Amino acid sequence: MKAVVMYRSNTGFTRRYATWIAEELGCEAIDMAVSPVDVGDFDVVVFGSWFHAALVPGSKECKHLMAEHPDVPFVVFVVGATKPEETEQTAEALERTYPKADYPDLPRFYLRGGFDYPSLSFMDKMLMKMMFKELEKKAASGDADAAEGLAGMREGFDATDREAIGPLVACAKELAAGRACR
Repeated sequence: MKAVVMYRSNTGFTRRYATWIAEELGCEAIDMAVSPVDVGDFDVVVFGSWFHAALVPGSKECKHLMAEHPDVPFVVFVVGATKPEETEQTAEALERTYPKADYPDLPRFYLRGGFDYPSLSFMDKMLMKMMFKELEKKAASGDADAAEGLAGMREGFDATDREAIGPLVACAKELAAGRACR
């Protein structure tokens, strides 16, 4: 099996998952911001990024590569701070980026990362300050979820979990072998 994991990472959580996935697949993890990837030589391509204001950085490049290489199977994963049980929110964001009507066979995975305020860009820190104010208002009015989210963002957290990549790795191996992903 000849696989590659290409990714975009901002604060390191996506890079950590990409590295773990590459280790499990016995291949290389390549940062798309540093090095382009010629995907035509691979049996399967795994693309990972993070949610940034409900957008997925690098998704345009990934879609372009999928269009250029329609015979190469892709698997997509996106990392975010949302709890995995809040599937509706993550499913909606993935659907906006990779609509099932356009990508019916594309396996999509959500992996929980974390939040590291010091690693954010200046602009992202400014946007987060506005979000903090909104969460503070909600928390003050008794919204327990807002209070919990605010605490997690202020203190930062790392919820990465190597075991969470199991279904994604299994799917990539199935696709590389020419079988449908279950």
